[in-house]
Amino acid sequence: MKPLKPSDPETGKMLRVVQWNIERGLEFDAVRFALSDPKKFNALMEDKGSKAGEEERAKIRGQIAILQQADLLVLNEVDWASTEHCFETWPRSWPAR
Repeated sequence: MKPLKPSDPETGKMLRVVQWNIERGLEFDAVRFALSDPKKFNALMEDKGSKAGEEERAKIRGQIAILQQADLLVLNEVDWASTEHCFETWPRSWPAR
């Protein structure tokens, strides 16, 4: 993957940093799809019977778009070996970005 290297005429080159607290990784598939495949994330919301209204869903889609444009992603509360995920190691389970 090629870096986007954004630049602004007034401030010059920039680095876009996104921080996300993923709450102990309880929603592994949601996090994975939000980072890799927004269409699958939306389908997952439908499958889980999300009660989010259209306004909230639009906000979530906007947040996912921001994630996709980040140059650096900082995740908090990442479980390295959660029993919820059969002791799966998170970084090995994520698609390459």
